[in-house]
This record gives sequence, structure tokens and C-alpha cells, in this order.
Amino acid sequence: MIQRIQSVYLLLVFTLQLVAIFVLKDWITASGSFSSLSDQPFLYAGIIAAAFLSVFSLLKYKTRKLQFVLNRLNSLIHLVILLVFVIRVFSITDSETSRPFSLFLPALTIGLLYLANKAIKKDEDLIRSVDRIR
Repeated sequence: MIQRIQSVYLLLVFTLQLVAIFVLKDWITASGSFSSLSDQPFLYAGIIAAAFLSVFSLLKYKTRKLQFVLNRLNSLIHLVILLVFVIRVFSITDSETSRPFSLFLPALTIGLLYLANKAIKKDEDLIRSVDRIR
């Protein structure tokens, strides 16, 4: 069902990914010029792939096991994105040019994906317990 709590978490993950795509698209480099997020195709592709994966996982609400696996894969993608953001922020020496806000988006989405997986596991356990009663 779409009205379950993990659907809300996945919708929040998708919203944060849209924020990452559209709001954080320009980064300030150490030389003071703007660098577009699309100049880094692997990072940009990772964010877009994670956004599509979260929507696909949201639509797969009937198959909880697949939804759980898709959320794990999405968490792995976000860990890689977070690693790239951390490397990028620490490679810039000037403190005015770094964007520490960009570090919170992947970390927040990983947390939301964890909560979604926890809710999916809870639903799966509830259904297993009902099946045992029959």
C-alpha cells in the first residue's frame, strides 16, 4: 500500500535526491569558479540512478523482499555518493568554498532508507506471524 510509513520514507528520499540534483548542481571550486554537477558524470549518474531506484522501490510495494533489496542497493549507491562528497570537500583547502551541506543529504537519505527497511522488515514479520496462526 502506498500509505505505509516506508512509502513516506522513500518519498522523502526521492525529494532529497531531487534537491541534490537541482539545488546542489553548482559547486564552487578552489579557484572561485563554478563547477557544475554535470561535469562529474559518475556522481551525477549515481544521484539520478538512486532517484530512479527509490521511485522504483516505492512502486514495488507489493513485493516487500524486492523492495528491501532495492533499498539496500540504494543505500550502497548513497554510500558511494557520500564518499565522493567527503573526498571532494576535504580536497578543497579554502573553507569558504566547501559545501558541508552537501554531506548531509546522502547521510540523511541513508538514514531514511534504513528506516524504510526497518518498516519493511516489520511488515514482513507481521505477515509471517499471521501466516503461522492460520
